Amino acid sequence: MQGKTMALRILITAACLLVMLPIVFNSLRDVEAGPAHQSDRIGPVYPIIEPDWSTWLPKQIQKRLAEQPLTVSRNQIRAALNRQVSDFDLPEVKTPRTYTIDPSVRVPHPGTDPLGRTLAVGEPLNPMTYLAGFRPIVVIDSRKERHVEWAKRALTETNSIVLTLTGDGLTLSARLGAPVYPAPPQLLERLSITRVPVVISGADGRRVRVEEVIP
Repeated sequence: MQGKTMALRILITAACLLVMLPIVFNSLRDVEAGPAHQSDRIGPVYPIIEPDWSTWLPKQIQKRLAEQPLTVSRNQIRAALNRQVSDFDLPEVKTPRTYTIDPSVRVPHPGTDPLGRTLAVGEPLNPMTYLAGFRPIVVIDSRKERHVEWAKRALTETNSIVLTLTGDGLTLSARLGAPVYPAPPQLLERLSITRVPVVISGADGRRVRVEEVIP
């Protein structure tokens, strides 16, 4: 029984990592590089020897499964994954509205930014400054069929990332033909999202634009 529980925990952890990797990679790939002469100031450049997690992690999962096959069913895995998703019950948008959020934070400790600039404690830091842009993010309540149909239309028009407040993300992913991720509570709170569906995008290079849409 203990071996079964441990195997299930390992698979859940790996699955959660695989779910989050695309969001992380899609955000990081748009980070702007520093000035062309910056490498001349930081010294020699060496090749990266660490493996790429997007290829390394799936191989490790396959290797672990080959060494110790799972003794749990697919339904048990699905149920365990769904238990990791928090349910949110937000009202539906009835009147369209658009607003912007300044994502800046105050630096808690001395450090440097991605371009090597020294940052003092309390100095405002806006992550949008270092991003060339990011894919639109749509947030829906997958329990409502009209939200799912709206998300399907949004996916045909833009290469969006889909987040859901609740529901079976695996089933919805198969239905939409695109990955569906649970909506992080911190994101909803930070962007003051109180109604759905919404579209999150970049505004003017310094602010985040939130558009509340009637599905």
